[in-house]
Amino acid sequence: MGKITKILGAILVVVIVVTIVLYFVASRYLTPERIKAFIVPPLEEATGLKVSIGDIKRAGLFGVKVNQVKFLDPVVKKDVISADELRLSLKLSPLLKGKLVVSEVAFIRPYIFVIREKDGSINLTKYFAPEETAPTQETPPAQKEPAKLALIFQSIKIEAAKIKFVDQKKELPPAEGTFSLNGGLKLEGTSLVFTGDGQLNVKVDKYPLVEDLRFNALVRGKENQIKLVGGKILKGKVLGEIVLNEEKIKGLIRLSQASFKEGENLAKVLKPYLFPEAEIPALDGGFDVEITLAGTISKPIVESSVYPKPLKIYQKPYTIVAEGEIKASVEEVLPKINLTVNGEKFSINGKVSLKEALPRADLLISAQKLNLKALIPEGEKEAPEKPSQPEEKRVSQKKKASLVLPITGKIRFKAEEVCYQVCAKDARAEIVLNKERLDLKNFSFFLAGALAQVNGNVTNLSDTPKIKFAYSLAGADLPTLAQSFFSKSDYFASGKVWTEGAFSALGIEAEAVKKTLTGQGNARFMQLGLKENNITSLVAQVLRIEELKALKFDQGKLNYAVANGWVNVKGKFSREGLLLNLTGRVGLDGRLDLIPRLLFSGKYASLFAKNFPGASLFRTQKGYEVPLSIAGTLEKPKVSLKEVEEKVKEKVKEKAVKEIFKLLGQ
Repeated sequence: MGKITKILGAILVVVIVVTIVLYFVASRYLTPERIKAFIVPPLEEATGLKVSIGDIKRAGLFGVKVNQVKFLDPVVKKDVISADELRLSLKLSPLLKGKLVVSEVAFIRPYIFVIREKDGSINLTKYFAPEETAPTQETPPAQKEPAKLALIFQSIKIEAAKIKFVDQKKELPPAEGTFSLNGGLKLEGTSLVFTGDGQLNVKVDKYPLVEDLRFNALVRGKENQIKLVGGKILKGKVLGEIVLNEEKIKGLIRLSQASFKEGENLAKVLKPYLFPEAEIPALDGGFDVEITLAGTISKPIVESSVYPKPLKIYQKPYTIVAEGEIKASVEEVLPKINLTVNGEKFSINGKVSLKEALPRADLLISAQKLNLKALIPEGEKEAPEKPSQPEEKRVSQKKKASLVLPITGKIRFKAEEVCYQVCAKDARAEIVLNKERLDLKNFSFFLAGALAQVNGNVTNLSDTPKIKFAYSLAGADLPTLAQSFFSKSDYFASGKVWTEGAFSALGIEAEAVKKTLTGQGNARFMQLGLKENNITSLVAQVLRIEELKALKFDQGKLNYAVANGWVNVKGKFSREGLLLNLTGRVGLDGRLDLIPRLLFSGKYASLFAKNFPGASLFRTQKGYEVPLSIAGTLEKPKVSLKEVEEKVKEKVKEKAVKEIFKLLGQ
């Protein structure tokens, strides 16, 4: 027991002696001037910034604590990076050989200031961007100076770092972040190898965009590797890996179960800076994102895929649900999306090229059955005429309603059935897009059993849009056509119609189009059958011919012109014993101002002569010609005889002349 005590005592004496000697060596070697000479010049040479440090104090046996480390811009004299404290722990054995080897370095509460200058540049890029130098011949490994590797950091720690972004142009929102890093730096051969892990949080104008993003880092020679192992962006989980090898870059980042609601919150933060005039819709649902990196650092190739699961957009009067996939790169966007708008389902496929000054689209919109009425705001379906408004308010509404399409290309449309008030089968169309113009080409569909075609364009998109189109319809079933366009219509029992025409109008809303609509066209009819309706009933009642309540014409033709809210018509319809010449106008609001002239012969002449008192007033060489006047509205028409007084006066005058000649004996 006594021997053991002596041995332990001897060991303790040796430890105390060695500790005192090492402390003496360290005290003599670690002077503030020598530490400053080791730290400041390499940092200034590496960054181009002026480095200043505060008090240097001993910390423990082989430790150093430096207060207030600052990296200043030598021109503007502003802090770029600063830290409250820098702690160094030194390795024991190199001190005995006169070398400073840092076994551990810790930056305590560093601050990094990222500033976007008024010219749009970022302050840090000019300090840390690699300088372009002419290629030089590499020094053989044997000739490298190993002394430069004497100052190495075997352990690096960044604690509670803060990053602050300020935009002096005031185009981007302020941002701030917190950052921590814990790693080690060691020498493998002639290469330094850094390994570590860290954590990052980012707030954009107080919105938590990146939360607890954790990563592992590996730097070995020219290869840099970062693994994302956890954390959230827009409440979605983040995983991935990025590898940099010299100039080459490769990576894959996945964001899963992110929240569109958080995207709405972020949009509200960015709105004052990026899109102040936009209206932010309410969003809901989740999405996944996959981002791949390739190419080089100077010319990276970034491709991303977004998977809405689903995206829900609420903005009165629309409810939109989107599901599918959107692939995007710097050159193109490839959507493959299924959409539901107010319950109506259709899909969008194709691509949008980003290679030109304006994006160029080549998209296909397809559907099985699409009800266009569901896509039109309620206020525009049957918009009542609004009272006049002050000029200032009208101008603001005009600006709000303006359309600007910063895109070119074409959109093709295909649907098995498209309905508004009329349902069309097998609809196919192509819309050509320009910045200030939309061209409707090759729009064809089956309407009431016949092929219809529409061609036209919409111009002045950024001002008051001007609509102009031409149409043709060959052999449509008239009763089906009329009942489709006018749901309350019950005028036609049979008939085929061939028609074509052209129209133009200003505006987008239904009321504006109705007021400015102009156009002209013609129609031809075969076997036109009229059911008994308000107008025919009144005509039959006035002329006392029951057979006029329901008519059938063998053929007919009609020319029309639209202007100032009225459709001016001129036509002729005929069958055996009956000829109808029609002139006048019909208002787009349903008002009537028509003058039909009926020419009776054969059977109809006999009925008119028998049933109508004073039929002789309307007798001509070809039969009986009866002019009528139709006023009122389609729902409440008014029918009356026209030129009756003139006819009576003419007959009275004729009879008086005959009586005078008879009296004179001639």
